[in-house]
Amino acid sequence: MTGKVEKKSKRKPKSSPASVVIIGAGAAGGAAAEMLRREGYDEPVTLVGTDEFLPYDRPNLSKDYLAGNAPEEWIPLRSADFYREQKIDVLTKTSVTAIDSKKKQVTLPNGRSLGYDALLLATGATPVRLDIPGADLPHVCYLRTLSDSRRIIEEAKDAKRAVVIGSSFIGLEVAASLRQRKIEVAVIGRDPLPLEKVLGPELGNLIRETHTGHGVKFHFGRTPSAIQDHRVGARRRNDFGLRPGCEWNRSATERRACPARGHRHGQWHCGR
Repeated sequence: MTGKVEKKSKRKPKSSPASVVIIGAGAAGGAAAEMLRREGYDEPVTLVGTDEFLPYDRPNLSKDYLAGNAPEEWIPLRSADFYREQKIDVLTKTSVTAIDSKKKQVTLPNGRSLGYDALLLATGATPVRLDIPGADLPHVCYLRTLSDSRRIIEEAKDAKRAVVIGSSFIGLEVAASLRQRKIEVAVIGRDPLPLEKVLGPELGNLIRETHTGHGVKFHFGRTPSAIQDHRVGARRRNDFGLRPGCEWNRSATERRACPARGHRHGQWHCGR
């Protein structure tokens, strides 16, 4: 995409921030930075994110790109030229270690501080890491980033079977994508039906039937208890899923943040 945006005529608010820092360089953070420019904001804008890439189309990581139907060129939302021309400073592979709301500055791991007049948190969420035996085996993957999706695609080239842990949107998208790659897929879900809490039992059952019709096998009402080289043990349900992408101590003068994260999540295990 080009670096041009259709700017609205400049507004003249009573006050405007002298600079904006956005923590979280995902789609939300990128869209916020772009909208500031669209609205005629000309002051410094800095986008800070832990990902090594510029903001990209995260939903595609579990859909067409993972299935092999979309090229990687589709993934970036904007080119590097866009951010350069719009004078949006993007700091990739960078976390925020602390926020000082009194001094209005954020601290980076290298000790550098960024001042701000307005601060936006767009960190999204991060998947909860499983605390079970075998969770750290090399063939266990989490899906959050482009690098994660690349890794799954590489692993899938030689895989015959996969277990997807999680039967919500992302887990189901991953299951469908892996089936397109002719991999046997089993899904472990803690609820009686996929997406039942969101869409209700009728649609949940329809979704189950649709995926079953494409060869996906479900194991509902269970969560994983252990992962081995070629097997995933499961037990009756327990909670797992997402936690916020930043954690704070509640100090009035200083708040500590974990690295900015996005909102997509999922995990899979492959057998060869």
